[in-house]
Amino acid sequence: MLRVLAILCMPLLGASLFLMSCASPAAGDELPGRGPVITVLDEAGGPVADAELWILDRRTLRAEAAVLASRITGDWVETSLRLAAEVQRTDPGGRARLSQTPAPGVFVAARSGALFGSVEVPAIGRDGLVLSLRPRTSYRARILDSEGRPAEGVPLTLAVPGEPRLERLPVTAITGPDGVAVLLEPPAEALVGLRRVPQGTERVALARVATRDPILVPVNPVGLGEGTLPPTSDLALRLTHGGFPPDHWGGVIQLFPARNGSRSDVTLASELVDSEVVLRHVERDLDLRAVLVVSEMGASGGQLLGSFSQLVEAVGADEVRPAREIALDGGVLLTGRLVDKDGRPRGGASAQAMVEGEPSTTWSLATGPGGEFRWLLAAPGDPSGWSAIRIGGRRDGVSVPIPPFEPGGTASLGDIVLP
Repeated sequence: MLRVLAILCMPLLGASLFLMSCASPAAGDELPGRGPVITVLDEAGGPVADAELWILDRRTLRAEAAVLASRITGDWVETSLRLAAEVQRTDPGGRARLSQTPAPGVFVAARSGALFGSVEVPAIGRDGLVLSLRPRTSYRARILDSEGRPAEGVPLTLAVPGEPRLERLPVTAITGPDGVAVLLEPPAEALVGLRRVPQGTERVALARVATRDPILVPVNPVGLGEGTLPPTSDLALRLTHGGFPPDHWGGVIQLFPARNGSRSDVTLASELVDSEVVLRHVERDLDLRAVLVVSEMGASGGQLLGSFSQLVEAVGADEVRPAREIALDGGVLLTGRLVDKDGRPRGGASAQAMVEGEPSTTWSLATGPGGEFRWLLAAPGDPSGWSAIRIGGRRDGVSVPIPPFEPGGTASLGDIVLP
């Protein structure tokens, strides 16, 4: 089940980490819900009250949701929480009852401050489960703005210094009003698959914001590391398209220095809601690039519609309330339906697609129940040269002519028969 979560946030251990028993103390009927009771204890065996407890369900876990969540949070624990099928709080006795019995292969996790524990089990029986939490080493870092004031809202990722590059750990925290963030050492489950497993407590906090040079703050378990931002500003970005309402678009966007090329792992992604997002602490006088994965607000399951990349003009040194627009109507919205050789819809299917001769347009089409798809196709260059779409692989795919269209318009590819 947890291979999806492992895509960017490292695999989970299948071992029964911190699992003390498959039988919990009898719980009273006062606990709401119809499922088994999870009892959360600390290392000394005492109950952990008001702990946040959640489960992941393989039936509802989607690969694309896991990828997007991990790129937004930069944190293994937060990503699993975002993907949770159910979240509960423990009572004064450390107990919480699930709303119903989860499906086989369930992942259970809980946290309270620096305490964390998780386990993946084949099933939770009627007697419930006892989960023990262990403390995680904490590191504190403070970020100041260019004028020496506390900088709120700066995401910091814990990393292990080294050559030729840092080993970023799947742990991220956001600075508060005092400019301070508390970063917690990742649990053992999150470290599987790292290039090198971190030893000791030598750590740095990496600021995940769009700046010319990376901002690294040495941290340790006993002190307070401190770093300073260059002159920055919040930058408002808005997606526009002449054929749709102003608040039509959703999805995620990553903004980073343009000199990093077409991809970067410096910054985290941010969520777009109602076609808008405000990106914090963007360095001034720095050329930028935005990479988007776009959806439509209200789309079923947050269905992704396409990807897009665009250079963004630098924020001026004295620019007040900077804002930029990113136009999505330079290409075409393609619609169609994937069917098999007998004309039956291929619902819930995926197929790679690209404009022939334009690898940068590669996208994974995902169909709805009736085999239908929507693909917002936009890419650098002149779309008037696009003639056909290749759907599927080189050997078993098909080429589909693109009907005439006006930039920003819609074109239907009709029924597409895939072998």
